Formats: sequence, C-alpha cells, structure tokens
Amino acid sequence: MLNTLKQPVALLTLSLTLLAGCGQSSDTASSAETHGALAVAHHLSAGIDETMDRDRVLSEIAVEYVHQGDSHRAAAVAREIEGAVDRSWAEAAIAAHFASNGEQEQAEHGFVRALGIIDNEPDADDQAWMLADLAGRYQEAGQNGMALQVLERALAQADTLDEPQRQAWLLAEIGGRLGALGERDQAAEVLSRSYETGGNVGSPPEVVQLLLWQADRQHKAGNDVRALELLMQADSLVERVKDDLGATQISLDLAEMARLYGVLGQQEQAVEVLERALELVPSIQDVFLETRSRLVIAGIYSGLPEQEQARKLLASLDEAVSSRSDATERRVLTTKLAIAHAEAGQFTRALTQAGAIDGAYDQSWAVTRIAAAYTAAGKTPEPQQQVLLQTMNGHL
Repeated sequence: MLNTLKQPVALLTLSLTLLAGCGQSSDTASSAETHGALAVAHHLSAGIDETMDRDRVLSEIAVEYVHQGDSHRAAAVAREIEGAVDRSWAEAAIAAHFASNGEQEQAEHGFVRALGIIDNEPDADDQAWMLADLAGRYQEAGQNGMALQVLERALAQADTLDEPQRQAWLLAEIGGRLGALGERDQAAEVLSRSYETGGNVGSPPEVVQLLLWQADRQHKAGNDVRALELLMQADSLVERVKDDLGATQISLDLAEMARLYGVLGQQEQAVEVLERALELVPSIQDVFLETRSRLVIAGIYSGLPEQEQARKLLASLDEAVSSRSDATERRVLTTKLAIAHAEAGQFTRALTQAGAIDGAYDQSWAVTRIAAAYTAAGKTPEPQQQVLLQTMNGHL
C-alpha cells in the first residue's frame, strides 16, 4: 500500500499521524513571520540525505505554503521534489489553489503536470491513490467533471488488485470521494464493496484499522449514520480481541476512534473513548511506547478541541522525553512532543523542543508542522519564537 500519500492509511502507523486537521486553507497567518517558519524548515530540509525523506518534507512545505496563500513559493519548493507521489501531491494542491485565485492558466499547467506524473507511475495501487487525491484537488478547483473522470480511472485500477486488504482501503477512499462529489448511489455501492472485501482481511488489528478508515470515508461521503455504526463495530471488536491487540495498539486504536467521534460531532463520546485510551497507557511496559501513546492521545485532545487536557498531559512528558538514553527514541519522541505542543497552542515550548532535535529530517518535519499549527490557529510567531527559529536556521 502506498505509504507516502497524505491520507489516513497511516492508521496502520497511527503514532506517526498527529497531524490531522492542520491542512485547512487560511490566509489569516500568511505573514512574513509564518513564512519564515516554513523557510527555516525548507533550509533544514537541504540536510536530509535520503531522497524519499526529503521529498516527503518538501511536499509538506509546499502544501503548507499553499495553505498560507503563497502558491508561487509553493511551486518553487515543489520543483525540488524528485519522487512521483510527493511531486504529484504537491502539484495538484498548488494547481487547485491557483484555480481558487482565478489563475486558470497556472492551474491548468499544474494539473497537467500532476496528471503526467501519475500517468507514468507503473504501480497500479500507487497510481490509483494518486488519482484519488487528484480528484479531490479537481473538486476544490470546481472541476467536478474531471474529478469524476480520474475517480473512474482509480476505480478501474482498484479492480485489478488481488490483495483484499489493499483493495478494501482503496475502495473506501474512492467511495468517500464519490460521495463528496454528490454521486451518492455510486459511492454507496463502492463503500459497500470495500466493507465486503474487508471481511477477507484476517488479523484483528488490520480489521479494526480498516473499520476506522471506512468510518472516516463514510463521513466524507456524507453518511454519518453508517460511519457511527462502523465506529461502534470497531469498538466492539477491540473489546472482544483486546488480549490479542495489547495495550499499546488498543490505546492507539481508541485514540483514532475518539478523533472520529469528534469529527462526527459526538464530543462526549469522543472524550469518553479518549479517557479509556489514557487509562490503558500505564499498563504499557515499554517506556518508549508508553510515552508515544501519551503523545498521540495529547494530539487527539488538541483536535477535539480539549487543549487544556492536552496541555496537562504534555506537561508530564517533557522530562520523560529528554531523559531517554536511546538517541533514536529521544529524537522520535522529541519530534512528536514539539508537534504536540504546537497543536496545543504552546508555540514557544514547541520551538524549544524542535531546536533540540538531532537530525535534519525530524527537525525539518517538526518545524513544518509547527508552521502548519500557526496557520491553523491564525497566529504568527512572537518575537521570542522568531529568535528560536533564527537559531535553528543557523544550526545547519
């Protein structure tokens, strides 16, 4: 399954997805200061050795420039991306924003570039996910006819896949996007196929994660009643197979469940499920995994939004993270902690943590997501925070 498309297939690695919800379009924080945070992230990305890692960060930086209303700077960053998936994702997002600004010629060139990259992708699964993302961008640009055309291509690719799990995830994605385009009958059919195909997925962790993904896509298709049914089904399955899942996986699954309840407007249920996740954490034996789960839960609290709860939880984690003796674990947790502080509105703490990250990829990624949190909050860096950014900029 494609692992770099920006969609919650990351439920399979939920601990890496503290970032949902930061991708909203906003021009309220498009000042030079916020652009400066992305400029620092861009500068740091030059030190990333692995092309795939660098591409992932660059694509996020490009799209965050789009969210700040700067399509031209986004396009400049996108030209540095080498990999097909990340390049097409960035090009399509930029094209959609050009279209929203009435710059139709620029938009059309961007869509042509994105489609050309996708056409040359040899892997059917990857190509289908790329097409599905492109459909969403066409919809943003008001080109629903083109969106439907590329979704039909994605659906044809999905039909060629032999592995039920991969097909079920992809069908849910396509069904959700069809529903968002108003194609309710076809969406219902495709989402039903996803659910039926998912019945062939064997292990309980995979089934739970697929159910959560299907619930998310049912919501995007406008089927909130069905989405709630799938959430309750996932919750029931977690309870039945909890001995097979283990405390770490259950806490992550419950956290994602809580996020989805919040998306569906079920705030009370979301908080209750998140409290259940938090109650499980002390039983996790591995300190790294325990801390990681707490960070995931804090991120979900921020998104509900329950920022005060998030801040209380994060306050207990600074020392636990900094005291880790294993350098890799410390770097991973510090990156997550920096992002979580930003999502909780604690930007000085976030940038202080980001400054302590040892590694160009992780540091650049953290600063990119902090910039996204500024944009989502409609804020810009304060003077003290600008100093922290400038300090990181001089460390490369």
